[in-house]
Amino acid sequence: MDATTIGQETINELAASYKKSSEVKKITELAMQGKLDFEDALRKRVKVLENAPVSIINLTQPRLIIEPDLIDFVQYCKDRGIPCFLISGGFVELAEEIARKAGMADFHANQLQVKNERLTGELLGEIVDAEAKAIWMQKKCKDLNLSLKEVVAVGDGANDIPMMLKAGLSVGYKPKEILYNKVNAINLSGSHRFLKDFLFA
Repeated sequence: MDATTIGQETINELAASYKKSSEVKKITELAMQGKLDFEDALRKRVKVLENAPVSIINLTQPRLIIEPDLIDFVQYCKDRGIPCFLISGGFVELAEEIARKAGMADFHANQLQVKNERLTGELLGEIVDAEAKAIWMQKKCKDLNLSLKEVVAVGDGANDIPMMLKAGLSVGYKPKEILYNKVNAINLSGSHRFLKDFLFA
């Protein structure tokens, strides 16, 4: 989702809503470059949100802007019976609305723990990390009776690598350098129209 479906990193935006932006931005960038363990980095950043009012989620949502032509691409796929899915190391509380707006068939993301209308700085359940993304993709393929060779995976950072390596085709969307030799195509256009031209032309 982050920097692929939308142009922002949701943890950074949540932190900005809580006036804690500078404390998480550096950790986010290092994690996306593959220089930090994703789970450790995620937990450290979420901990910064401890005691934040749950209202920061509603404050953050309007700042999350879907990337150009993604909605059109998803609709184009739907018209042809091809489902699109959102798999994110971000958060259910924000991903659900983005998935709905984009027209995704389903989504999977981390869940923030809330107690007494405040974030606890912890997460619920298993972490959606790089391996979890790949596993969820495989599960969807099984549910739909599809081969992984029939899947196109799109992402931008180190956390997408296992998923992209298992997919039949992978596309880096404005990718970090670590993805350059891991993907089949690189989209630097800033628009998901590239996918329509690349996959269906």
